[in-house]
Amino acid sequence: MAEHEAVRSARGCVSHMSDLQTAWVAGIFEGEGCIHLDKRGAIHVRVKMSDKDVIERLCQITRIGTFRRETMSRTNKKSTWAWSVTAVAEGFAILSILSPWFGKRRYAKAQEALGILKHKLEVGRFTNLTKRTTTANGTKVCNRGHLLTPANVYEYRGYKNCRKCRQHNERKRRRGNVAA
Repeated sequence: MAEHEAVRSARGCVSHMSDLQTAWVAGIFEGEGCIHLDKRGAIHVRVKMSDKDVIERLCQITRIGTFRRETMSRTNKKSTWAWSVTAVAEGFAILSILSPWFGKRRYAKAQEALGILKHKLEVGRFTNLTKRTTTANGTKVCNRGHLLTPANVYEYRGYKNCRKCRQHNERKRRRGNVAA
């Protein structure tokens, strides 16, 4: 199967990096980085440390993401610096180029995140979808990207609905963020 155009162009974000630079970035990420999937389904790729020069170099080498000073903790007077990537294409690009350098645990987490990011790139999930869709491998997902498995679908008044979306909307309604 041919690679989707959006996936190919995403890989181009970091194609300028040499093997030595890629290995250095992967080493920093393996030691200080994290891959986080938030409640909204967004993937955050992040490195945080107190060495400003290392984070600046990371930014210069990758040419993607954001660089900023984090707030100081109350117990530690040292400033911390962070590099983070939240854009779908950039996150896919950096994880796909770094993952071969990772250890087993981080590699597994990177593969999980890459699957989600690839799906978002292929179906345009980061844009506003209005209908359920089918991924390239034939699995069905709702407009928020949740898999529509028998365990995650319920029927109400003749319509099939995603349980995770229902739970999300119910939580928002209870907090007063959405009118009932």
